[in-house]
Amino acid sequence: MAKETPTYERASTYVKGIGESLEKVADRDVLVHGFSVSHRPMRGEPKTFVSLNLSTVNDPTNIQLFHAWSDSLADKLADLPAERTDEDDVRVYVLASPLLLTFERVATAAGFRVWTFK
Repeated sequence: MAKETPTYERASTYVKGIGESLEKVADRDVLVHGFSVSHRPMRGEPKTFVSLNLSTVNDPTNIQLFHAWSDSLADKLADLPAERTDEDDVRVYVLASPLLLTFERVATAAGFRVWTFK
């Protein structure tokens, strides 16, 4: 009788991580289900970190985690109609229903490129 090969689950299945870069879905329609805003160290300095729960229009139940380092995006997202709760140093926003967004980078007067959405 052949010995049965054990199966194992990946540990990463249980680790949330920071998700994919927003670059991966730039300039495409996506649904935003919720997001959070916090400050995390980047190159030794605290920077605004936005974590987003997104899905595609064609598969709205397959929600995936994305992120961006952006003050301007955090400010603009905060204007969406969402319920806000504060957990430690994180502002968590939950939308009553998903909203359709297209994330894009735009140039500032100083020549920087920042995230925004339409």
